[in-house]
Amino acid sequence: MRFGPKPLDLALTLARWAGERAKPDLEREPDYQERNRQRLGQRLEREQKRMDPAAEADLLADLLGRFAALPEGSRVPAVDSVLGVLAGAGAPEAIRARADDLLAHTRVTDLAERRRMFAESAAELAARHDPLLDLGLALDAELRGVKEREDRFLGAVSRLRPLWQRAVIAHAGRPLAPDANGTLRVSFAHVQGYSPRDGVFMRPQTTVAGVVEKHTGAEPFAAPPELLAAAPPAPKSRWADPALHDVPVDFLADADTTGGNSGSPVVDGRGELVGVNFDRVWENVANDFGYNPEVARNVSVDVRYLLWMLLALEGDAAKPLLDEMLPGKP
Repeated sequence: MRFGPKPLDLALTLARWAGERAKPDLEREPDYQERNRQRLGQRLEREQKRMDPAAEADLLADLLGRFAALPEGSRVPAVDSVLGVLAGAGAPEAIRARADDLLAHTRVTDLAERRRMFAESAAELAARHDPLLDLGLALDAELRGVKEREDRFLGAVSRLRPLWQRAVIAHAGRPLAPDANGTLRVSFAHVQGYSPRDGVFMRPQTTVAGVVEKHTGAEPFAAPPELLAAAPPAPKSRWADPALHDVPVDFLADADTTGGNSGSPVVDGRGELVGVNFDRVWENVANDFGYNPEVARNVSVDVRYLLWMLLALEGDAAKPLLDEMLPGKP
């Protein structure tokens, strides 16, 4: 919700600020302590420049539609009270009308009113009977419940993780690499395929011809028409691999990767960018619990495919970008 329609995000922020402000400062959530009052106030003002009425209406309608489509047992009472008889129906036009009505009758999007709301208590905000504020107050109560459950879970993890780590070290019988989450990491690897089961070998590279071969027209094998049209001459492209006789698409390597590594650059022994990591093979999903060199393979997109896509699909429009990435190369 906080990354969707800004008016709702503002209503949630006002609701949480009013609720936290009623507590002693040291008992508040850190982001809502008195030391952050000025920062919060500045954000509530700054967001005024980032709101586009049409876009906010689209985002709010989309969000309400997602809530309306939730199955029984997963529904959110605070939103159902706003949707009313629409809950579960999912009628797009009716939900859009409800979103438009919420935005038309709220004062949260008015900067001067929002400044006044920032100084009001939860009771004063509720007394306004502003529809978007009412939704924000109701959702905030539910979000607090979610946070409480998350805090209990994190507390249990903090208590049990040392026991788990001691067990892992005892099982390994040797020193273990430290947890490097949140730090710059380098993993050394070799490009190579693997055999997940008897009689099957996964080659380490795929090609543009393979993309065309897998194309069915339905997700996840729906290649864009422009790519299919550009595929036949790909083997003669400057980005084609001489050994493959085609433009390479992805490659496998035995790098020890985990969630959060997606987007990491892959460089070769000369320090040149050769790909971008984005996934792991199915057999490597359990890699976080134990690295198995037989099947531990990460998946990276070959940088030659990215360059080929830019030139083949975008043509002259991509040349300035290619010139920037490949200075001095025709």
